[in-house]
Amino acid sequence: MSTLVQQNMTHLMEQRNSIEDAEDARRKYILRHRMKHLVPYFTSQEHENGPFKLVCDDLRPGNVIVDPKTLDLKAVIDWEWSYVAPYQFLYCPPTWLILQHPTSWISESETLYET
Repeated sequence: MSTLVQQNMTHLMEQRNSIEDAEDARRKYILRHRMKHLVPYFTSQEHENGPFKLVCDDLRPGNVIVDPKTLDLKAVIDWEWSYVAPYQFLYCPPTWLILQHPTSWISESETLYET
């Protein structure tokens, strides 16, 4: 996770089109630093070196084939963005469930997820 946060920080610093304006740059910079400090609280050293699992973040309804009568899963298509990741990644919500990209979250964004 630390490496992933560092990759995002490098992208922010070196990719010229990664920001829209000064406020966007500030927000993204703060988010990345917050994530860096949160990594130890949400990761386990126990699984740092494995086991590693196949992860497909694109399991949205359009990429699965389901039997309409039994609702049994018959196939998964579009494995383009699949990767091998640490076991801890299996507990992350899929990106298509996120209503807003984290870099655009503001203090009120959490209310989108309240029931």
